[in-house]
Amino acid sequence: ENMNTQNSEPTATPTLTPTPTPVPVVIELEAEDQPFAGNVKAATAGARGFSGTGFVEGFQDDTDTCDFKVNVDIAGFYDLEFITMASDHKENFVDLDGSNIGSVPTDTKEFAGSKIERVYLTKGMHTVTFRKSWGWVKLDKLIITSSKPLPEDLYEVSAKLIDLM
Repeated sequence: ENMNTQNSEPTATPTLTPTPTPVPVVIELEAEDQPFAGNVKAATAGARGFSGTGFVEGFQDDTDTCDFKVNVDIAGFYDLEFITMASDHKENFVDLDGSNIGSVPTDTKEFAGSKIERVYLTKGMHTVTFRKSWGWVKLDKLIITSSKPLPEDLYEVSAKLIDLM
């Protein structure tokens, strides 16, 4: 008589549930569709390679601005990329909800991007303002993307002492 007490049913293999990866957010806002002030106006002449129906230009005085209205669904870190062009090197201010967060350089005679990285945005409505500093640029659009996570080993420091003498 065979006294085999092993279960003939297959054993279920445990399933590993991966940590969910956040879906990257991409928001594209055409400058010509946003509120602008001062000398800033929508245009289509004098530049090629723009997206949408045109771009804005006329950043000449300190009151010249273009306000991008942004609705953020998930609080987090975002990169703000401004697509601009100019005849030579220019830098212009960027404000978030009325406070300056930096400036973006423009170095090309064709539309190209310049980023301010890792800007923390809370959930809700925000105003990102492109504001004249040097001025004299053409602004095509703002692209907002989720920032890449910081490397996990960013703050891992070796305990090894280094003798620099």
